[in-house]
This record gives sequence, C-alpha cells and structure tokens, in this order.
Amino acid sequence: EATRARPGLYCRIGAQTVTNTRDVAGGIGNSALKRGEIANQKGRACMQDLTNQFAVVTGAGSGIGKALAQALGAHGATVGLVGRTKAKLEATAASFNSHLPRPVVLPTDLSVDEQLDSLKAEVERRFGQVDVLVMCAGEIAHGPIESAPVADFDKLYRTNVRANYRMVQNLLPLLRKRPGQVVFINSSVGLSARPNVGQFSATQDRKSVV
Repeated sequence: EATRARPGLYCRIGAQTVTNTRDVAGGIGNSALKRGEIANQKGRACMQDLTNQFAVVTGAGSGIGKALAQALGAHGATVGLVGRTKAKLEATAASFNSHLPRPVVLPTDLSVDEQLDSLKAEVERRFGQVDVLVMCAGEIAHGPIESAPVADFDKLYRTNVRANYRMVQNLLPLLRKRPGQVVFINSSVGLSARPNVGQFSATQDRKSVV
C-alpha cells in the first residue's frame, strides 16, 4: 500500500513523510537539484526513526532521488541506491555521514528485465526485506507530437511506466514481509500536458495508476 499525493504535496507513508514534488521526473527545467535539497530538508523534518529498515531508491544518483536517499539514511535506514550510472551512485554514497548505515550501490538499468531480476535477487539475498521503495527514476524526451519519433515514446514508456511496474512486481514479496511502503515521484505534466512533452506527459499519467 502507498498513500498517493497530488504533485507538489507531501505523501505520508506510515509514520514517515516524503515529498511528491512538481516536475522532478526527468529533471524538467533547471531546478531539480534545488528541489531535491528542499525534499531533503522536508524529509529530515518529517521522518521518524528508520533504524533496521531497508529502503530502495531509484534515480538515486542525482536530484530528488539523491536527496530522498540522503533523508532516509539520515533517519537510520540502510539505503539501496539504484540507477544506471555507478559513479553517480558512488558519489551519493560518499555524501552520507560516516556515522550512518552505509548505503549500498546497486547499478541497474530499470529498462532491462535481466538487470531488474538480478537486483531483486541481490536485495533478497543480502537483506531479505524492503521497508520503503521510492520510484524516482525517469526519462524525458522533447518534441511536437507530429514529428516526435515513436522510438522516443517507446523508450519513455519502458522506463517511466513498465520499469516501475516490473520493479514493484519484483519486490512486492519483500515489501509484504514488513509490510513495506511504495512511493512514486511523478511530474505535474501527467495532470496537465505542456507543448513538446506530450509523449512524456502520457507516461507520467500512466505512471500515476501503476
């Protein structure tokens, strides 16, 4: 189960609160990192002790995903950092204070089923549970619908919708053990599309009903 929130509001999950921030999926505009810092501050203010809990955060290499991973870690959770770029995940891990549980770097391309299955196997082997799953990873492509390549839409759908579905499907048995919480970080363009991001908007709308 997860409590849904409208974009721009806070989403309460059990005793914790995380931020569902406008325009963060794919980093629309130039303020994703700044918003990530805001989410980090809010998360630090709202979350309770997460000692002995394991959290998985996708898109943890930058922006909102990085900030939420840091906030979860600051409240005692062991955090699995998921993303495609190992160097970015390692930089996130290095940013954790030394007195916190060490985060675990889990490089994974969420659009590749074999890598998703490997991620599930590693999490199950090493931790045996998932208390919080934060789905923050996403892709974006720009262009008018009349000329935007269908290949772009296929890529966005696979990453922004199908990958989220498969991730939850894979980790659901581990989430049910606790029971765990699932949080989706979405974009407001899923509610109100803008010019030149129609294909991205469609995937954000579908992501909201996964």
